[in-house]
Amino acid sequence: MNSLDRLGPTAASQLGLLTRRQLLGAGFDNNAIEAAVRSGDLYRARRGVYATAPVDGSRHQRIVAACLLSNTWAAASHLCAASLWDLWTSDQIEISIPHPAKASVPDVTVHRSRDLDRAHVTRIDRVPVTTPTRTICDLGLVLPEFEVHRVLDHALAIGLVDVDEVAVLRKRIGRPGRNGAGMIRRAIESRPAGIEAAESGPEIALLRVLATSALPEVHPQYWIDTPGGRFRADLAMPTHRIAIEYDGEAWHSSASQIEADGRRQCLIEAEGWTVVRATAADLSPEGLVAFRGRVLDAVHSRR
Repeated sequence: MNSLDRLGPTAASQLGLLTRRQLLGAGFDNNAIEAAVRSGDLYRARRGVYATAPVDGSRHQRIVAACLLSNTWAAASHLCAASLWDLWTSDQIEISIPHPAKASVPDVTVHRSRDLDRAHVTRIDRVPVTTPTRTICDLGLVLPEFEVHRVLDHALAIGLVDVDEVAVLRKRIGRPGRNGAGMIRRAIESRPAGIEAAESGPEIALLRVLATSALPEVHPQYWIDTPGGRFRADLAMPTHRIAIEYDGEAWHSSASQIEADGRRQCLIEAEGWTVVRATAADLSPEGLVAFRGRVLDAVHSRR
């Protein structure tokens, strides 16, 4: 068995990647590494990192390469981690390393954390990444408060994190001077009643703005009976017979779904309800103000 074969398990755990340091530690010298590249046994992934198979250029492989180049244990974090957990959309590669270690990786944002613990790191498809709870606690460092609330609400709604675990970690790492910890505390403390019944972050964002607007009590996931079937509204004000439906792009963009939504709305309105529809455009701070205005108009028209 040659030196490269012995590194097979290590490479497999790193998406087929090996660092120059790992190769040197296994008995290679610079000449042997270059010879392996020329023979096709190794492929250059980026400076200081080699692949045991043709480089696929995947984002996962690029993240692992960045972590390997830190020369200490590291994990995808912040917006990069949020994208891996499907909580955010970002092509940026960000990693966190424990302070006082230092690292400079070209084209990569490196965060040196004084409170990063190995318990805060897990893996997704062999990519080291901060846990969802740690990721959300870190987002206060890079996102405005409104977005932190939205991401936390969505993660809680889909069961990715637990509110008590987020509160405990926030308190543990929320030392004086650590930006973002206050955002998480306020996001938790401001969660309106009944929020646990909501099934997505957008629904919670709409519920939040209505709960602070002196409006009638709002019920998430409210069942409405009609002669044509029983339908569940995303949010409802039953005392005023107002139903609020959020049209997410993933579920309400096809022609068949749009047609089904129209039939559903006609049946609900035939029972004396007013339907207010919301879309992703209503989730910005300005959009939420406009949405609240439409709901207020609907309430006033029912009086």
